[in-house]
Amino acid sequence: MEQKRFREICGSFTTGVTVVTTKDERGNPVGMTANSFTSLSLDPPLILFNIDKGASLYETFMKTDSLAINILSKEQQSLSKQFASSGIDRFDGVQYCKDKTGAPILSGVLAYFDCEIEHRYDGGDHTIIIGKVVSGDSEDGEPLVFYKGNYKELTV
Repeated sequence: MEQKRFREICGSFTTGVTVVTTKDERGNPVGMTANSFTSLSLDPPLILFNIDKGASLYETFMKTDSLAINILSKEQQSLSKQFASSGIDRFDGVQYCKDKTGAPILSGVLAYFDCEIEHRYDGGDHTIIIGKVVSGDSEDGEPLVFYKGNYKELTV
C-alpha cells in the first residue's frame, strides 16, 4: 500500500492529543506532541506510545528511564502546536511540575500518566515505548481531538 494512502486511512481514526515529556541527559525538560498513544494493560498499569526514528528527540527517548503522557484539553491547541514545532524551546512560557519520576507534567492538562520506561520494541520506522504507570491524575473537561489532519471538537 502507498504510504500516502495508508496515512489517509489512519487519519480516519479520531485520536486524542498528547504531549510526551521527559528530561534530557542534562536534566532539561523536553517534549513532543504525539497522538500515537494508548493504554496497554491494567495489571500492571502500562501505556505505550510510538516515536518516529527520525524525530528530533528520538535519541533522548532512547536514553531516558521515564516519561509523562500529558493529555491535552480542547483549550490547549496552541500548546499542541508549540510542542510540534521545531527549532524552538518548546518549554518557553510553559508551566509544569514534577511527580514521582521527575518527568515534566504540564499545567492545565486534562490528565497525565507519570511512567517508568519498561520496554522498547522495534516497529518499522518507529520505536514502541512501553511505560509502567507509577502515578497520574485527571480533571473534568473536554479533550483536544485530531481527525483527518485537523483539530476537532467533540459533539454530543
